Amino acid sequence: MSVSRVVITGLGVVSPLGVGVELNWRRLLDNYSGIVSLNEKEYVGIPCRVAGRVPISSENENQDGSLNFSKFFTRMSDLKSMSLASAFSLVAAQEAIEQSQILSACNDPTRIGVSVGNGIAGLTNTCTLWEQIKTKGIYRGMSPFYITQILPNSSAGYISIRHKLQGPNLCNSSACAAGVQAIGDGYNMIRLGHADAMICGATEATINPITVSGFARMRALSTSFNDQPKLASRPFDRQRDGFVMGEGAAILILERLEYAEKREAKILGEILGYGLSSDASHITNPSGSGALNCMKNALHNARLNTTDIGYINAHATSTPIGDRIERQAITQLFQSNNTNVLISSNKGHTGHLLGAAGALESMFTVLTCYHAICPPTLNYKGDNDESSDSSLLS
Repeated sequence: MSVSRVVITGLGVVSPLGVGVELNWRRLLDNYSGIVSLNEKEYVGIPCRVAGRVPISSENENQDGSLNFSKFFTRMSDLKSMSLASAFSLVAAQEAIEQSQILSACNDPTRIGVSVGNGIAGLTNTCTLWEQIKTKGIYRGMSPFYITQILPNSSAGYISIRHKLQGPNLCNSSACAAGVQAIGDGYNMIRLGHADAMICGATEATINPITVSGFARMRALSTSFNDQPKLASRPFDRQRDGFVMGEGAAILILERLEYAEKREAKILGEILGYGLSSDASHITNPSGSGALNCMKNALHNARLNTTDIGYINAHATSTPIGDRIERQAITQLFQSNNTNVLISSNKGHTGHLLGAAGALESMFTVLTCYHAICPPTLNYKGDNDESSDSSLLS
């Protein structure tokens, strides 16, 4: 059975760097950091007091790069019925759809689908609701929107409803892999003929005292730079001491090549392959075999060799163990055959968007290849991981 080639024709983003692809790309190259302090009283007593927050402005404000929901929602009351993560995804999807012009040439909405993942759906809504229940009681304090707010597939559903898309509607919740997996699922839908185009990506909005405290208790978050938040996320750097939580959404428009060419769409890139694997060693301390096998599988699926790769966008969350293991996996696969491959991580700029991380970084990878510019790894000064590939890091 022949499979279709899949290309990328649109991008959309909401991140700690701001709203919009052009702004995010410019700020990434300018070493702008979206990491800020958590100064609210609810965070007092939590060792980590920094996060990568989406800058949100009110209806009367006009701050550069900030998210003004009134520009994207005709009825602000609609925001009350959905989670913040779903709202982020709708904003990012609108930009990607407008950039690609995919709907202007759509004659059959059953051939366009949605695949949007997330990591921890609706936890912020649960935290807010708990305060209401303590005051009003279990029933009177319950929101009629609560169930739909916490459903993992709500974001994909809202996108399909807003744009009348009746093709495959997918959602996964595979932690930090959710964004890349959602794109991979959409890619496979097109390759196998289930859709002509897919709206793909992920969203996350989990910056709240419960989530921050939970990750802090795991000793996963940075705690050494609370007074210097923009230095806290430092992938691969010797002073890294944990990740910084971020939030936002990123959406990519994938299309069957013939479909994109027929409507004369601007093609930003092509997906040649996709790999999956499981480390199957420890829930928070992987061995690295999963990352190694995943890269091997992607190369095999794309029918490429390591020498064909020019750039790697590393997951690199700024944790002491995780970054070291990832470096080892990359070194094991690439060092002997391709010493010219460039590596960088975007998390020094944005923090770790959890379920949306892979989608955001896939978007930045598309822009890196399209513009032939390798973004820097913010806050990387040097490492002590005993690796021989330090020169590969941007």
